[in-house]
Amino acid sequence: MAGIKHITEIYQKQGESQLRELLSQDIRITEKFDAFRFSFEKNPHNYKIVFYGKNGKSALNKVDRTISDLYEDAITFIESLPYEIRRDIPARHRFGFSWFPTNKPLKTEYERRPKNGLVLTDITIRDKNKDIDRDVKESDVFQRWGKIFNVDAAKSLHDGKLSEDTINDIISIAKSTAEPLLLTENLNTKGFLNQVNPNIEAFVFESNDQLFKLSYQDKVTISEKRSQMFDVLLLDILEHVEKFNIGNIKCVSPNIDEAYIEAISILFNDYVEKRGKDYLSYDIQKPKFLEKSGNFNSKWVKNPQTKIIFEKNSKYEYLYTVFLANFRKTKFAGGLLNETMAIRFNTKIEEIDKVIGDD
Repeated sequence: MAGIKHITEIYQKQGESQLRELLSQDIRITEKFDAFRFSFEKNPHNYKIVFYGKNGKSALNKVDRTISDLYEDAITFIESLPYEIRRDIPARHRFGFSWFPTNKPLKTEYERRPKNGLVLTDITIRDKNKDIDRDVKESDVFQRWGKIFNVDAAKSLHDGKLSEDTINDIISIAKSTAEPLLLTENLNTKGFLNQVNPNIEAFVFESNDQLFKLSYQDKVTISEKRSQMFDVLLLDILEHVEKFNIGNIKCVSPNIDEAYIEAISILFNDYVEKRGKDYLSYDIQKPKFLEKSGNFNSKWVKNPQTKIIFEKNSKYEYLYTVFLANFRKTKFAGGLLNETMAIRFNTKIEEIDKVIGDD
């Protein structure tokens, strides 16, 4: 939903007449679910299925899936589909879903969890650069793929012209003089996963390739400030890693992600041996905003010593994810990490890349 304007913003910037003109055109209204974003497509070169999380640009890799098991059940379900179904998935077709690990994935509690936890919400056809070439909108196509994948397929709440009463209701909502509940009543609809109560997180409007949304209430997101203790931990890890001869690390796996996990395990083990007690005394907690973002997944951690450390104290699992997350991608200055520190971090990242054979 990032980047989609709220209808109030359109009203404030363009005025009532332009908003009314926009709403007078053919409109497609769909429900926006308060759930996690999940999608997949078939690689046109090797025909393997590639999975994506909220960030639809970078595919989920084994490092991501070690840091968090949020999408593991969804991935396992898709990978367990019969061979014939996976074989016939057309290449460069991205299938997008709302993912419900439970019936309350985020803030909204739904009356039921969708079939196999997935609601098919969008299908896009991509070009060679993975940019959207065409957005599939045909309802019968959605329902057909929903049956093939054995998941629920979202249905539009409205297609076509809106009544004058509905347009007036929407404009009243945009003026903040009415509640969005009026729209539910006017469209005579209820939430896809809520049949008793008209509980809809938000409506998404599409008119002439223009997207905008309408929600029951604009939720003010209070972002959790980056902990100074976390920055202190990062700097402590950096100082320790700088004393370690990364060039001596030998990785067995030819797979880049698995080799990275191997290298990090060795660095992690050495850090815990020398500074583990200090880390435990810091009592650094996993940030609250990550509480619903899955748990640590040790599936690809093969180092015996690392596994023993996890068994000794579960708090080391979070420390391990800090190592995984902070030596994989270029770092930038922020918090206590100034530009000089970022450069020092990136130097170690480059050394690790050489060790694992990542160009």
